[in-house]
Amino acid sequence: MIRTISLMLLSLVLWSCTAMDREPVSTSTVTADVSLGRFSKEELALQAKKNASLQLARYVKLVGNEYVLDITEADAAKLGVDPVIYQELQREVDGNNKLMAAELAKDSTMKLPDPQAIVKKLENYNNEKVRKRSTGI
Repeated sequence: MIRTISLMLLSLVLWSCTAMDREPVSTSTVTADVSLGRFSKEELALQAKKNASLQLARYVKLVGNEYVLDITEADAAKLGVDPVIYQELQREVDGNNKLMAAELAKDSTMKLPDPQAIVKKLENYNNEKVRKRSTGI
């Protein structure tokens, strides 16, 4: 159970890092698509949350047996993260920590994965993909 919970929490990191090698969507493209009615409000909200996850992935850290979002709301806003989305992501981290604490109380031998190690590994992977593309390998 705890592995499932920690994997759900790390999905923030994993999705964000695997998205790093995708082409960025330009603001003008999104604006044009919105004005043409190509996106629903739900799709736009989901995209905003994905973008926030991408921006905040590097700030998810393991401290003891808890994950923390190691960035203030004000600093996240400077990165373009909407305060409402920041608070939602913070609640998700807090809720997952409560679930993990309950599971760890049952089985103290479980070890939580370090999200920063995952971020670093995926960044190295993505950097290698970019290098290979640029050199034609």
